[in-house]
Amino acid sequence: MDYIIILFTALGLAMTAFAFALNCAMQRPSPKIGQFFTLTLWFTVFQTVMFVLGGIIGFSLLKFMSISGIWASFSILIIFGFKKIAETITKKDDTRCFDFRETKTLALVSLANSFDAFIVGISLAFIKLDLWVLALSVGIAIFVLTLFGAILGKKLQLPKNIKWLELVGGVALIIVAIKILINQFAYV
Repeated sequence: MDYIIILFTALGLAMTAFAFALNCAMQRPSPKIGQFFTLTLWFTVFQTVMFVLGGIIGFSLLKFMSISGIWASFSILIIFGFKKIAETITKKDDTRCFDFRETKTLALVSLANSFDAFIVGISLAFIKLDLWVLALSVGIAIFVLTLFGAILGKKLQLPKNIKWLELVGGVALIIVAIKILINQFAYV
């Protein structure tokens, strides 16, 4: 089991949820900790389930791929890593926060935030890591960082421009891609 891949995958996927929770906590007049816990659970469940679904689909595609699976995994992670970085650099500072007290809104935001986890789940299946260990790691990281972001945002008055946090997620996915390639060439 490659712990660097596990760590950076979990951090890379959790950073968007962390940034969202931090941003929302700074904008709510007097949010309750229970609301943050609810937000955290929704994000954790949606991203973890989408990651597992992606992994299952990825494993089912393995029978059609051989060594190209490593390159597919590398390519997908590089593309998504640079996509996150590009979005962070090019998007305008959007400090709006959705009203996460409404179940419908919370479900839609959680779903929209989980598509990256789905694609990363597909790509990591190609390198044949234990899906359940990865899913547990991703779920724990998302839970901890989202709740931490919400609590931190409530306690501190940070600058409104926190989009750089998503950049960290993009860099983490690129590190995972490079590590996958290094591992492949180390065993050849």
